[in-house]
Amino acid sequence: MSKSKWRMIRHTAVVLVGLLLISGYVTVTWHHSASATGSHHGHITMLPAAAMAAAPAPLSRIGWTASASDEETSGENGRASNVLDGKAGAIWHSKWTAPAVPLPHTIRIDTKVTQSISGFRYLPRSSGANGRIGSFEILVSTNGTTQGTLVASGTWADTGDEKSVTFATVSAQYVRLRAITEAGNRGPWSSAAAINLLAEQTAPPPPTTRVLPRSGWVASASDEEVTSGNGRAANVLDGSAATIWHSRWSPAPAAPLPQSLTIDMGVENQVSGFRYLPRSDGSNGRVGAYSIDVSSNGATWRVVTSGTWPDTSAEKTANFTAVSAWYVRLTATTEAGNRGPWSSAAEINLLGPPPGGTLGSWGRPSVSRSSRLRRRYCLAIGS
Repeated sequence: MSKSKWRMIRHTAVVLVGLLLISGYVTVTWHHSASATGSHHGHITMLPAAAMAAAPAPLSRIGWTASASDEETSGENGRASNVLDGKAGAIWHSKWTAPAVPLPHTIRIDTKVTQSISGFRYLPRSSGANGRIGSFEILVSTNGTTQGTLVASGTWADTGDEKSVTFATVSAQYVRLRAITEAGNRGPWSSAAAINLLAEQTAPPPPTTRVLPRSGWVASASDEEVTSGNGRAANVLDGSAATIWHSRWSPAPAAPLPQSLTIDMGVENQVSGFRYLPRSDGSNGRVGAYSIDVSSNGATWRVVTSGTWPDTSAEKTANFTAVSAWYVRLTATTEAGNRGPWSSAAEINLLGPPPGGTLGSWGRPSVSRSSRLRRRYCLAIGS
């Protein structure tokens, strides 16, 4: 190959890499070593095609207004409007000068026009931990006067990372975040640096999870019905929606809530979600308030997510950041319809990263030397 042609190829490669760097879909890591020919090598890290697929985009916030159930204006500028000013250093904070307003607190976004909304992003304050939201609810409304429709609920981790929640697309003008707890139980406070709403998803999101194979798994429970019916825990892994686990209800008195169901996978897996299929032959025992714990040894547990499922027969999914676990435990705290001290389940599945690695949940691309590698290409640039 002639020198002029090689220079043209090298120049084109540099331009393409530069464009990819700007877009955030590639990072470059240089290794300070030379090959036998004297060329210096670097590695290009490229995100997979799935990560480059369109994700829900934040809606334009021009003209929006924010209001809150309460806000701090004496001890600091903690006005609700700060969540829309584009400055992470300015925050909304619930009233904390004595006496502080107790939880729950709400902050409402008025988008000024009814539009399609499919998600919510919450950026905690960067100046401290006080007021990070733990348990939350998100409600939407078209008129701002009714209570609103609940579209999402859950519990966020006590971290400074931006939190993102997606839900089935709804038409709404008003979106309200209800903070039920403070993530670290530090006090009766709520705060936020920025709030964004997500546009309607125009294309199906890339698969970020898969159902883990259940071969060899074992299910056990805090209690199970074996006297008046086959309500054994093992039924949640038999592939039949007609057989169920049911907490013990005979002989009376029934075993009280809370009740738990534990899955032993037999090996350690990366787990990022939990699917619960309620029984199809009745409503008794549908799980309402719940928590999901994981463990590597069956003795030490940690909560990865919690929330409240509605009183329906539809399959429920709880997603969380991928963790390494051997055991996964569902704890049912309430019965969804308050019909009695019962819990039941037809099938349980666990979700994990797709084959080939964790895709995770992609936000705005960022250029970072520490980005997780997906595909590596070597670019040799001659001297």
